[in-house]
Amino acid sequence: MKDNKQKKKMLLVGILVHNDIGFLKRCIDSVISQKDASFDIMIIDNNSSDGSADFISRNYPRIKLVENKENEGTSVAWNRFLKESIKKRYFATLILNADIILEKNFIKNTILSLNKEGVGVAFPFQYDYDGHKYDKKFIGALKEQGKFSRSFLKLNEDAEVDWLPASSIAVKNDCARKIGFFDPIFFAYFEEKEFCRRAILNGFKILVSKKSILFHKGGLDNKHKERRMMFEISKYTYILTDRSNSLFGNSISVFSDICYKILMGAVRFNFGDLKFYFSLLKNLAKKVKILACRREARETETF
Repeated sequence: MKDNKQKKKMLLVGILVHNDIGFLKRCIDSVISQKDASFDIMIIDNNSSDGSADFISRNYPRIKLVENKENEGTSVAWNRFLKESIKKRYFATLILNADIILEKNFIKNTILSLNKEGVGVAFPFQYDYDGHKYDKKFIGALKEQGKFSRSFLKLNEDAEVDWLPASSIAVKNDCARKIGFFDPIFFAYFEEKEFCRRAILNGFKILVSKKSILFHKGGLDNKHKERRMMFEISKYTYILTDRSNSLFGNSISVFSDICYKILMGAVRFNFGDLKFYFSLLKNLAKKVKILACRREARETETF
């Protein structure tokens, strides 16, 4: 009986929360109401200040809730989900943002996609929160990869991609065992892109699961000062962590680009840009130091 029960535990669903109280009920209810799928739920609250943790513990007392005393960022929290999932011998880990709603057969269809030969990661088909149009970041990622077209959007079967924005990301645990976890050098942004790059280099396929549909609200855009800095740090860190080139070569590329932007800011007397990019250089220098201290790639892949 124990073996049969264990086989049914296909998936650990991890929901990462940070000041998402307005979205929690619709998100969690959409997970609980999934059809024809067996899974457990774990929620990590990344030090919310809006009462999210209290709302979860009060309304969903049976769901495992981890309350962090500080915001540890995306990668570290996602790795907690993966480690728990692997420890409990689940087949895969489905990681969700809290500002999403799942279509009723989402998990069932995601498992079917992950079961295909050679697949390591599956992303969903993403619409905006009201379901009226495609999610902007989802479309942006497809355009970046040259895959945005009417024919692609109308496909009735799963398709390979390089990566997609992780309002949801499903990872087959065998993939994580082989390539390691999400790199904690990323606090937010680009962690899923770097993970998928490693997965592809190790022979895994990345799929967009065409029948796994979710609706995503999304947060502030990157024009917000703090968010813009976070995004730029991660964007350049993604270049720095490219293992197909040397760290020295990657660093030259990154710092040359930023120095050019500093020069342009000086020419235009744009002191706001100058201050921003000097601060960015300082933050990236710290990232380079961290990367330089990592020894063998094999030793860092488990993070």
